[in-house]
Amino acid sequence: MTKKLRLMTLIIFRQLVKGSVLTVRDVGNWWVALPNAGIFMKCFLRGRKAMLTMIRKCKYREILQTVSVVIGCNASPVNTGRYCRQKGLL
Repeated sequence: MTKKLRLMTLIIFRQLVKGSVLTVRDVGNWWVALPNAGIFMKCFLRGRKAMLTMIRKCKYREILQTVSVVIGCNASPVNTGRYCRQKGLL
């Protein structure tokens, strides 16, 4: 490696450590961290749970067609419930 390339690598490495993207695990071992990933997953799981609870409380477990498109049930309105149950979304 050239001297310039080593210096650039060291600078980038230090910036990743300062930004908490790289964290020390052991001597010579590093973990890659994604800042705020825990907050995102917490909100995502809470929203999913709230949506499934809302669907399960409905008498026939029906959902609006516009909501079915958002959660990934792109089947016809007649077979949406069956499609979602087969895919494990309900």
